[in-house]
Amino acid sequence: MAILTATTISKSFANKCVLDKISLDVRQGEAFGIVGPNGAGKTTLIRIILGIIPPDSGNIKFGIDKRRDIGYLPEDRGLFHDMNMRDAIAYLVRLRQDKDHERHVNEIIDLLGLREHIKKKVSALSHGLKQLAQIAVVFAHHPKLAILDEPFVALDPINVAKFREIIRRFNNEGTTIMLSTHKINEIEDLCTRMCMINDGHIALYDTIKNIKSQYPKFTLEQIFVKVANNI
Repeated sequence: MAILTATTISKSFANKCVLDKISLDVRQGEAFGIVGPNGAGKTTLIRIILGIIPPDSGNIKFGIDKRRDIGYLPEDRGLFHDMNMRDAIAYLVRLRQDKDHERHVNEIIDLLGLREHIKKKVSALSHGLKQLAQIAVVFAHHPKLAILDEPFVALDPINVAKFREIIRRFNNEGTTIMLSTHKINEIEDLCTRMCMINDGHIALYDTIKNIKSQYPKFTLEQIFVKVANNI
C-alpha cells in the first residue's frame, strides 16, 4: 500500500524547469531512496510533498495524517538557538500532538546518547550535535513516515554509523523511510527501492536489485555516474 503518491509533479523557478512531471510512490514500511546530483531537484520535490511550496502542476496524495504522522529532517535545520537542547527538542515534538511526548523525548535522547548535552543552549552546540538534536525531533514521536533530506551532513563517521542504526531500527519497527541524498552508498546501504532524479527528470526508478541487474557489469555508484552523465 502506498503511504505517499506523487503524480506528474512539475515546478519551475524563473522560467527554469526544476521538476518535470515527476511521478512516484512510497510504500508503507519500506526504505525508499531519492538520489541525484546536487541541484537535481530533490529538495524541491520534498518541499512540494510537505506543502512548503506548491507545484506548478500535479498532486500529492497521502495515506496518513500529514500533520501528526510525518517526521521531517530538512536540509536547512530548524532548531530554536536560544533554548537548551532538551527544551528545543520537546517543543517541536509537542507540535506533533504527541500525548506522550515527555517519555518519547527522554527515550530518543538516551537512544542518541545526548543526555550529557541536554542543558546546553542550541547556539553552543557543534554542527554534529545540532544535527543529532534535529534527528531526535524527527523520530521521537514514532512517525509513520520519516522524510530525511541529506541526513548525514555534518556527522562524523561514528555518528553516521549511529544514525544508520537508528534508521534501520525505526524502519524495522514500522516507520517508512524516505531518504534523499546525493551519496549513492547511503541509498544502497539503507534502501530497497530508489528513484534517481537528474536534471528535473526521473532517470531511474525501481528496486535497487533490479537496477543493478540491468547494469550487471557496474556498481550502483558507477551506474549513478553513467546515468547522470548520459553515458
